[in-house]
Amino acid sequence: MTYKLTWLLLFFSFTTLNAKQINYDSLLVEMKKSDTDEAKFFLNTHFHLDSLVQAKDHEAYFNELTSKCSELIQQHINEVSYHAMLNRYQDSYNLFELTNEELSNYKIKYELLNGQFYANGDQIDQAISSFNRARVILESNYTNENKQLQLVIYQHLGNLCSEQFRYREAIENIHKSFEFENKNEQKYATQLSLLAKCYEQVNNFSNAEKYFEEAIEKINIICAKNNDENDILNRHNIYDSYFNYSVRRNNLKRSKELLDQLSQFIDQDYTSTKHQINRAKFLMLADKNKEAKKTLFDLLNKKHLDEDDKKNIYILLLKIGASEDEKVKSNYHSIIDSAFHLINYNDTISFDYCNNTDLKYLVKLLSKAIDLYSPNDKAFKYAQALYQCLAISRSNIITDTDKTFSGATFKKYYDQIIHTAYQSNDHNAVYHYIKEAKFYALENTRFKKKKYKNTYTPSQQDSLQQFNATISFLSKELNIYPDSAGIGTALNNTRTIKRKFQNAIEDEKILTIKNNIPNVFKKAADQLEEYQCLLDYYISDNHIYCIYIDGQTQKVSQKKITADLKAFITDVKTKDSDYEKHLMSVSRLLLPKINFKKNIIIGPHGILNYVPFDVLKDKENIKLLSKHAISYNYSFSEEQKITRSTNNLSIFGMAPSFDTLCSELAFLDYNQDELNNIKTSFKNLVILGEHYYNRDSLLSKIKGCNIFHLASHSIIDNSNDHNSYLSLGETCISDSTTNKIFIHEIIPENLNNELIVLSSCDSGHGNQVTGEGVASLSNALFSTNVKSIISTLWAANDKSTSMLMGYLYKHLKDGKSKDEALQLAKLDYLDQVSTTYAHPYYWAGFIAIGDMSPIASQQYPVLYLVIGSCLIFFGLFKLIK
Repeated sequence: MTYKLTWLLLFFSFTTLNAKQINYDSLLVEMKKSDTDEAKFFLNTHFHLDSLVQAKDHEAYFNELTSKCSELIQQHINEVSYHAMLNRYQDSYNLFELTNEELSNYKIKYELLNGQFYANGDQIDQAISSFNRARVILESNYTNENKQLQLVIYQHLGNLCSEQFRYREAIENIHKSFEFENKNEQKYATQLSLLAKCYEQVNNFSNAEKYFEEAIEKINIICAKNNDENDILNRHNIYDSYFNYSVRRNNLKRSKELLDQLSQFIDQDYTSTKHQINRAKFLMLADKNKEAKKTLFDLLNKKHLDEDDKKNIYILLLKIGASEDEKVKSNYHSIIDSAFHLINYNDTISFDYCNNTDLKYLVKLLSKAIDLYSPNDKAFKYAQALYQCLAISRSNIITDTDKTFSGATFKKYYDQIIHTAYQSNDHNAVYHYIKEAKFYALENTRFKKKKYKNTYTPSQQDSLQQFNATISFLSKELNIYPDSAGIGTALNNTRTIKRKFQNAIEDEKILTIKNNIPNVFKKAADQLEEYQCLLDYYISDNHIYCIYIDGQTQKVSQKKITADLKAFITDVKTKDSDYEKHLMSVSRLLLPKINFKKNIIIGPHGILNYVPFDVLKDKENIKLLSKHAISYNYSFSEEQKITRSTNNLSIFGMAPSFDTLCSELAFLDYNQDELNNIKTSFKNLVILGEHYYNRDSLLSKIKGCNIFHLASHSIIDNSNDHNSYLSLGETCISDSTTNKIFIHEIIPENLNNELIVLSSCDSGHGNQVTGEGVASLSNALFSTNVKSIISTLWAANDKSTSMLMGYLYKHLKDGKSKDEALQLAKLDYLDQVSTTYAHPYYWAGFIAIGDMSPIASQQYPVLYLVIGSCLIFFGLFKLIK
């Protein structure tokens, strides 16, 4: 099947080529029927070429054909005519008796024509390939007569490779061109300048300066001999390039020398405006921003200013504003308003004038402007613009093209935007920016893990495999037949199609950046049931933002972070501690004064990932656990998955052994009892409890069940989350290489379980990853399509866990939702234990994450309802009778 698909794609590549290389004879018939200028041109050329064939003058024939093809390229006449001519060129080799050297020369000219055609059409990769084929043919048949051709090829390759940012290839080709260059010509100076620019791009600054100096010296000699207009223009460009390089390198002395020399060149080509812009750059380099600003503002007042000059002026003003330390509002106001000319600030934002460096300057400038104008409407306007800039940079990160800002820098700017929106009392904007900040952090995490490179669908993966197979086949064929233009062109076509295919996939991931803010409250409320509410949080450097949403109410609050929060988290997971000392202050900090719905969904952030909200008290001083079922959702912005309950449950339970003689991990006294407690609720279901499993056999068993329950140890490595693992038991005969499941082994799997219960120490604990909770074992499971997870926030007590799990499965069997089952299990546990074991350390660490729908139907109440209905019906029937 793969071979068939490969050959189909190969056929497509060649038919694409043949579609362009129109049959010459067919076109000739059409041209004879036409009276257009193109037809006359084509027919005159045809008859002249035929006469040269009759005369057997191959040199004149190919020169004429080359000349006419070049003319078609320059005049941009219909592409069909050009390809027909080119097709005739390739078919003409057999019309004459040619020596090998003559044949090679004509093939070289054919490739040069192809290269020029592609270069004119901005198909640079194809142009480079054509010139490279010409180079290969020429190098295998080199004679002194070919010196000029060699020069042309290397010059073209140097220019084209630099355009495609292939700087090392460009450097190599330019150096080779120097072996054939007439060093007295103006073009040599141009090539020296281009070589210097390429060396700068590969950070070889000593060579960059060396070749700039040589270019300056050479162009001055040429201009002294000739007063040619092109030479003078070229001198302007070389000096200007070297000046800008010196500014970038902070070389004040050389910049001043070059600027003084440039001042002597002011004429029609090198205008006074361009010189003043360069002067402003020099003043900025000399830390004379005030003079630079005056120069630039004076230029803006000029009439008939060139658009490119305007662009450069605005960008320089932007850079000045972003780098200044002065706090004068009037100066910033004028600079910011000037910088905003770079932005089409209506419904969308455009950065046609800004590259990534300019974007970075604009972000810094807007951030300063927000600080200066806060807390008024102008500050909020700048905050909106700052968000747009960050969104642009985010799209670059997603497509792997740039990373202008670090994750910490992004968060700093998002914190500023959120705070400004809150000051403007736009609560919808606050929540929108909070969701975006959390989602960006998730994007950034996935970017670091290179997940975006593995998100192709199966059909997309198949297509890419076909492209790769075809490219591999054509590459091998081209090595065997290097002179084959058809294979080379087909290879380029296939690569181009593959690139467009990949770009189309990536375009789907790029953010749509709009200035209007959607109603995020409504979107969140629409995902909630009538009995549910959402508490979503965001932590900045100084504040906690709490967003409460239900079907009727939306509320946003901002409070300053207190030291009590960290103290409470430490106390609540430490047995025998006085956790109530900070309980009320933390409850007031985190909970709004509102009547919550029965089921509360928590969207934690930062340190709040480690807070057991069950323990907190509402405005009536009652623990949330008493009245509310609580679940956690780290990505509530995504659509919630609703699953149907099922009566065909299969449960796989595992309680591995830990031999104290051979294991560093503690023996678990009650993990077997835990499985036995579960069996009391699901008597008709098989729960397997085994002493030891290796990784591979365990994964296959997990995939075959609805519920997987693991009563074991989990080990968290806070320095590297990928080293965190679930232990599958340690005995004197176990294999230490296969008795662990690591995070990086879990992520690629497709488990698709209804519920996984990690009844293990620290299964929910890990490094904080904003936007997706903690980078823990439990969270890693969500990437495997597991619908819901119950895990722990801290080291679980073996005995209390055994009791709690028994109650949990009892309520799951009765058809309760997962969050309600966990709530009732905790209440049952607290009813049965003494005050000592009622400390949150023993029970509050267990949390439910994800889809909370029931896993089993409530069979018995339905059965009773059916029986009751039948009895009532029977009674009524008897009564009537």
